[in-house]
Amino acid sequence: MSTSPASDTSPLDQKDRINPLVFYGSVFVIVLFSLWAMFFTESAGNVIYAVLAWISNSFGWFYFLAVVAYLVFVIAIAFSRYGSIKLGPDHAEPEFNIVTWAAMLFSAGIGIDLIFYCIVEPVTQFMQPPVGEGGSVEAAREAMKLTFLHWGLSGWGIYTLVGMSLAFFSYRHGLPLTIRSALYPIFGKRIYGGVGNTVDIAAVLGTVFGVATSLGIGIIQLNFGLNYMFGIPESTLTQAILAVGIVVFAAISAVTGVEKGIRRLSEFNMLLAVVLVLFVLIAGDTRFLLDAFVMNVGDYIAGFVPMSFDTYAFDPPQKWLNAWTVFFWAWWIAWGPSSVCSWRVFPGADHPDLRRRHPDSAAHFHDGVDVDHGELRHRPGDERRHRIRSAGGGQSGLGDLSVPGKLPLDPGYHRHGDGAGHCVLRYLRRLRVPGVVQPDLFHS
Repeated sequence: MSTSPASDTSPLDQKDRINPLVFYGSVFVIVLFSLWAMFFTESAGNVIYAVLAWISNSFGWFYFLAVVAYLVFVIAIAFSRYGSIKLGPDHAEPEFNIVTWAAMLFSAGIGIDLIFYCIVEPVTQFMQPPVGEGGSVEAAREAMKLTFLHWGLSGWGIYTLVGMSLAFFSYRHGLPLTIRSALYPIFGKRIYGGVGNTVDIAAVLGTVFGVATSLGIGIIQLNFGLNYMFGIPESTLTQAILAVGIVVFAAISAVTGVEKGIRRLSEFNMLLAVVLVLFVLIAGDTRFLLDAFVMNVGDYIAGFVPMSFDTYAFDPPQKWLNAWTVFFWAWWIAWGPSSVCSWRVFPGADHPDLRRRHPDSAAHFHDGVDVDHGELRHRPGDERRHRIRSAGGGQSGLGDLSVPGKLPLDPGYHRHGDGAGHCVLRYLRRLRVPGVVQPDLFHS
């Protein structure tokens, strides 16, 4: 008779909720890295950029293949006989309804990143695409396809794979809700030793640095909004206060538990996102937005396979790849362990449940409405877009975006604060978004 994996759980894991080796090992690496970056900023930046460039240049192709493989695997499982296996006990049922679950999944999984990049990315790709001329109709369509690719099925396939494996071994077989548990079929009891500790430390580090990226984007975005609306200065002090506030709210939501804190906060976040989308849809050019959304979805579906394998091998825009597609695939993978949050509240589901409840269509609608509104401001034939192009010396949209500070903006356009365009241009200049300018990890 086979032994249940849960019976192999070590006494230490049963008594203590914190694994000292994983916890203190992760803290040590994080603190050491932070001190190195703060006190040796220039050398740290050079090393980080060199390592990042080497990984992207050498293994970018692997990221493309891995992301496609993850997606194909989870879809195959969903439609196979294994798809009917519940991720928890046979009698378990989903703890929350689909709306609440989707709200928590969005808040824990993408949150501020979608709000920020749904405007910044397509406008950037439109004005300076990886190939071809910027500011054209074709560039607008390609920009939307790339945005849908980076935020579409591929990334959610990564979340599904990680969450599915964790939920299956934790809720159905009683193993700890950690990354090491997914490796039990390979390593057996050794997951409670050095192998498991190493895997969990790597997962913690990947998640922490992924969260740090999102938190940094969110804080600067909040600071900009407060400055734009209320004149609150954009400064390190303001950003530090916002960081502390976010940490406090996150701690309160965690301490109050999933049912009260995380659930209510996530539902409120989702409500705000829905209100934002409806406002843009109704107040903007509604017919154009709906037409563009339908067209964008069709372009994405038709071009999904070619885009998923397009490494631009014969003439690779390497800096663009490193800053966008490869960056996003690495970011999704680093955020994979955060999908634990979604499966923590959904143990009674089987894989077909997940297929029916997949939130990707909602993300595309959010992207489509907000992004098309931004591109509407700059679409071909628009007087304002031509004013920007002329200011850029005839180059695409923002001129040379690869050089920090070289943003030839028309003063009249910038002064009038034209909605999404104004915000995006301010962001691109101040935030140094990847793919727009060379990023600076240590200076605002």
